Amino acid sequence: MIRIPPQTRRSVILGLGTSILVGPSIAHADSHSDDVTKQINDLIQDLAPKGDTSGDGLPKGGPKTRKVIVTQPDGTQKIYYVDYDSSASLSVQFNTDSAEILKRSGQLLRVLASALKSEDLSRYSYMLAGHTDARASKAHNQALSERRALSVSSHLQTVHAIAGTRLIPVGFGENQLLDTKAPNSRVNRRVEVGLIVRPPEGAEEENKNNDDGTNSLIGD
Repeated sequence: MIRIPPQTRRSVILGLGTSILVGPSIAHADSHSDDVTKQINDLIQDLAPKGDTSGDGLPKGGPKTRKVIVTQPDGTQKIYYVDYDSSASLSVQFNTDSAEILKRSGQLLRVLASALKSEDLSRYSYMLAGHTDARASKAHNQALSERRALSVSSHLQTVHAIAGTRLIPVGFGENQLLDTKAPNSRVNRRVEVGLIVRPPEGAEEENKNNDDGTNSLIGD
């Protein structure tokens, strides 16, 4: 069960999509507008709904939709669904053992903000999940991942005017390593973004039979 610090108000788990790494093309993107446009368009494609988007509610998820039970600060729980097929993993850089975002990641977050503001994505909500490596204790890594997810959410709101109601910051600590053979690798330190989707058919009945605070995968 994932618990959320009071300042985040909520917490979730989400899966992987495309990785966007901070490299030469990102770091110098201001002088390569074509590259930036391509990065934005690629991210839009990754984060866009893959299922039915009719109506004013949440889009329909695909076969890789994950059910997430969220424990609120007051102890109550809320259920979200996140579509793995509409997600991305971002290599946001922070100061060591800190939630302070490094300046070199500014362009990466500008790309993310531009994608979220696009006509294709502007009416959808997304979860932000912070992940760490396994260098410190589980408790330390959990708290650090929560602070980093909140930091990214706050940056998107204050710097890029993304509505906070569209963003759900997450802390997942070291519990979902990308490279289990190298638990201390930097590849495990990332922030993941995933689309919130509507409950699949039969979810109401399934939820009645699965209220123990665990996460279940819907589909394959």
